[in-house]
Amino acid sequence: MNDRFAHHLRLDQIRDGERLDLTADEAERGSIAERLGLKSLDRLEAHVTLSPTGKVVRCEGRIAATLEQSCVVTGDPVAAHVDEPFSLLFMPEPE
Repeated sequence: MNDRFAHHLRLDQIRDGERLDLTADEAERGSIAERLGLKSLDRLEAHVTLSPTGKVVRCEGRIAATLEQSCVVTGDPVAAHVDEPFSLLFMPEPE
């Protein structure tokens, strides 16, 4: 698996309410499209707000994408647009 769109942050440097605006470049979108079996991924953006509490970080935001996939029946291209909210909780692995 390729982590072309991975972003690593140090826990001790995350400020409460910190906002990140992430936009995948052409190479990152191509790598993700290939991994997901998409015909194309023309846009991929994530806008998030981070809220750390100790070693736990809550990440809330929105992901937006413009893509083209293949119809499972005909194989014809099918355009799609994604614009969805998300909420994630990052925490250390249990010991």
